[in-house]
Amino acid sequence: MIKRNQKPHNPIAHKAVADVEEEFAPLCPLYKKCGGCQLQNLPYKDQLAYKQSLVKRLLGRFGRVSPILGMQNPTHYRNKVQAAFGQDRHGQPVSGVFQSSSHRIVKVDNCLIEDRLADKIIVAIRHMLKDFKMPPL
Repeated sequence: MIKRNQKPHNPIAHKAVADVEEEFAPLCPLYKKCGGCQLQNLPYKDQLAYKQSLVKRLLGRFGRVSPILGMQNPTHYRNKVQAAFGQDRHGQPVSGVFQSSSHRIVKVDNCLIEDRLADKIIVAIRHMLKDFKMPPL
């Protein structure tokens, strides 16, 4: 939970946190740095409820909003993956995602929402850049 005087990581998700009674630790250790999973601070059932209320608020006046169907396993579902490549301060290749609202690359080897094979390919490319002494573009 976010303390009263603490700046929220994500204002959208912060608003949803107010409705959640239980404390919940995000599954991803990079949650606060990455910015790719804005609702990781909520249990999955609460993520779905938040999304349902958001869709209903935005689109409900145009017609009936069907219930959102959840997944049995809400991990490693994202097929479209974008990776950022760059160099760290020592000139070593780094890959991952851009930190929210910045151009800083957060190193990610295993993302909980991205396809596992995509993660392996991105890490392999990063290692090849180092092995072939190729700077990222």
